[in-house]
Amino acid sequence: MPVASLLTESWDGTCWSEVNNSPIGTYAKMTGGTQTAGIQGGGGFFPESPAFMQDISVEWDGTCWTTTGNINTVRVYTVGGGVQTSAFMAGGDDAPGPKSAAVETYNGSTWSTSPSTLNTERGALLGSGTSDSNGIVYGGNNPPPATNITESFDGTTWTEVADMALNRAEGGFGSTGSNSACLAISTANATPGAAGKTEEWTVPAPLEIKTFTAS
Repeated sequence: MPVASLLTESWDGTCWSEVNNSPIGTYAKMTGGTQTAGIQGGGGFFPESPAFMQDISVEWDGTCWTTTGNINTVRVYTVGGGVQTSAFMAGGDDAPGPKSAAVETYNGSTWSTSPSTLNTERGALLGSGTSDSNGIVYGGNNPPPATNITESFDGTTWTEVADMALNRAEGGFGSTGSNSACLAISTANATPGAAGKTEEWTVPAPLEIKTFTAS
């Protein structure tokens, strides 16, 4: 049965070094935290089906991975953000087909289902955040083709804000961004011409005008 890689590498500013493997070989999962205090959860491996999706989450201490509390809604192509003691996970694919609007928050040991779900269910979305009360998700498949919908999370409510300039899914993003400053980088599934294009999300103070600009 083919699986995603277990390999883990650490960056010191100059070189990549292979460190201890992850105990779960999954792809398209939630990730968050830092180089010495990381968290990842969910995801899956081929062939995509409910039987091959994972509810496991693990923490990284800079040296080793340790299994922690399981997620509640098994899914792949999910996204999230935050730190090891305060994180969130949103959206994803329940299976090869249905999209999820489910949201979970993490307190350092336990994943809890949030009563506040995404306004638009989707998978392969982009997103980031600083905690379980500061997150943003954007783009994603609902189903394909990709969307440009953006939602901001304050820990209680998901609010639709300004759309991206381009429709995107399966793109790159800065996992340490917040709901006031983040990136959307290229894409694997999007509006023609979006590949290689970067958009920046900003909320300038004090006006708090939310904008996406393409570059």
